[in-house]
Amino acid sequence: MSKKIYIGQDIVKEISENKEVDLVGVLYESGRNEDFTVEQWEAVKSDKAYPDGEVSIRKFESVIKRIIGDMVDARATLKDHSFILERVGESIGTNYRTSIAKQFGKSKPEDIMLIEIDEILKR
Repeated sequence: MSKKIYIGQDIVKEISENKEVDLVGVLYESGRNEDFTVEQWEAVKSDKAYPDGEVSIRKFESVIKRIIGDMVDARATLKDHSFILERVGESIGTNYRTSIAKQFGKSKPEDIMLIEIDEILKR
């Protein structure tokens, strides 16, 4: 690359863009790599370094705007917004626990035996 590209304080060494699958792979000079959607890549890349704390804001700003737009279109109140975000969090948590259980061959996370967890942690 001819000019430096930054994501936060990190300098991008190499990028691999595949718009067919909406993915941009980034290799940093540090050797660390990270994937972004094309939309996220456009939001986070910069020709100047910026605070690392801003990376997540830039990365997810458009999705936050879409979520708020959907809540506005649904005529949600301030009370509704709390309920909606709480339910989203609960749904993600439930699906997360269910997916872990499936990895252990169980139908419910509470059926996972502690010895099974211990065996995985010792690998």
